[in-house]
Amino acid sequence: MDKTLKTVHDTNVVRTILFRQNPQSHWLYHYWQNHMVLPIVNRSTTEELKNHFIQRSGTANRTEQQRFANRKLLPYLQFSIELPHQAVTDVPRCQDRTDQKFLDLAYYSDSQYLVTEDKALLDLANDVSFTILTADHFREILLSLFPNQ
Repeated sequence: MDKTLKTVHDTNVVRTILFRQNPQSHWLYHYWQNHMVLPIVNRSTTEELKNHFIQRSGTANRTEQQRFANRKLLPYLQFSIELPHQAVTDVPRCQDRTDQKFLDLAYYSDSQYLVTEDKALLDLANDVSFTILTADHFREILLSLFPNQ
């Protein structure tokens, strides 16, 4: 049985990991690296992350900004699968329009989980076919599914 979990992570969850001095030391990175969790992304979610890192690159040089953002994103994207953007009508509307892309992506990709700390997304947990949960709750699930990790 394939236990790889298809998961959408919102921007804040990924930033928390990638802004660490050593992203590989974060508990979730281990699950990505060992193919237990498959992060699902699309252009919209990747661009949001990239823009965040460009803004925090500390340089005005566009080439250096791009390099900084790409270096920050590589530990995440090397384990991810990118899907084309797909507008979805069968998903509830998120109160925060900027978070709708995560709901749509989780639905369209048939992900099992959407990991977020965002209240607007968490409030929709009972209205979707996948599980919306916090990173801490997701960690508990991973520890129960993969007890020897």
